[in-house]
Amino acid sequence: MDDKRWIELAKRRKQDKYFGIISLLIALMMVFFTLKNIGWLLTFIVVAVILYYWIDVEQMLEDSKAINRTQKIIFIILGIVYELTSIVFAFINLDYLLLAFGIISAGYLGFKTNAVFRKDLKNKKLKFGESIVAICLGLGSAIVLILLTPKDILWLFLLIFALAYNLIHLIVRIKVEHDGTNREL
Repeated sequence: MDDKRWIELAKRRKQDKYFGIISLLIALMMVFFTLKNIGWLLTFIVVAVILYYWIDVEQMLEDSKAINRTQKIIFIILGIVYELTSIVFAFINLDYLLLAFGIISAGYLGFKTNAVFRKDLKNKKLKFGESIVAICLGLGSAIVLILLTPKDILWLFLLIFALAYNLIHLIVRIKVEHDGTNREL
């Protein structure tokens, strides 16, 4: 192996150590929240999922080399602002936290749908512009849905956004594992 590959492996090991420590802290916090109050646990899970969405999008764009340093910094700042806003919503009103979760889930669904089709079906790298358009389409559809839907059935639609990605991801993964990738799409 060349030196570049070894350096990359060393960075990954260091990241894996940090993520292991973070995972352990999260597990301990979840045990505390479960013993203290199940509502806190659910709130913590929603906030953690919102954070996961931002990290996953940033990592996928970085792995595809679709994001430069300036874009990455802007993306991280936006993620921090959104996460802090979600944490504030957790203490003010859980309805706002769930709205934030539904909106970010729709944006994540748009991004992951683009990523699954581009990476898994077409075997191409992600592009920053296309990814941002996919995220904005997801966010826009969620915001329009929030504005037009009566409050009593709004949670049903936001749940659909949150779960639709899992269905699309599962179908494409099964297809890719069963048939392989189709380079002609």
